[in-house]
Amino acid sequence: MKHLLSSKRANPEGHKDVHGRTALYWARAQRHEELVALLQDAGGVTEAAQQQQQQQQQQQQSEPTKQLFRAVARDEVGLVQELLAAGEADVAATNKAGLTPLGVAKERGRRGSAQLLVAHRDAS
Repeated sequence: MKHLLSSKRANPEGHKDVHGRTALYWARAQRHEELVALLQDAGGVTEAAQQQQQQQQQQQQSEPTKQLFRAVARDEVGLVQELLAAGEADVAATNKAGLTPLGVAKERGRRGSAQLLVAHRDAS
C-alpha cells in the first residue's frame, strides 16, 4: 500500500467528497490508524495540519447537524425524525469522539433514534 501511495504521488488532502471530507478524514473517522499513518507519510501531512483539519471540520458542522447529535443523545425521536426529513443534517458527520449520530445512538442505547437513523441510511 505504501509503495502504491508513493508511486501515485497520493495526496491525502487532494480529493474531497461532497461534504469536503478527504481520504485522511475518513481513515481517521473509522479509526484505521495504519492507513492514517500511510496517508500522512504519502502526503507529508504534519501533526499541526491534522489538528487544524479536525478543528475546521468540527466547526463546519451545520446547526441542523449539531441538533441531530443533541436529539440522538437525548433520544428525542420526534426531533430526530424531523431533522432527517428536512434533509439538512449531515448523518455522516462525526463528533469529537469520531462517532456518527448512529454511533452515538448505538453507544448510548438510544434504540428509537438508532432505528430512525438506520431506516434513513437504508432508504438513501
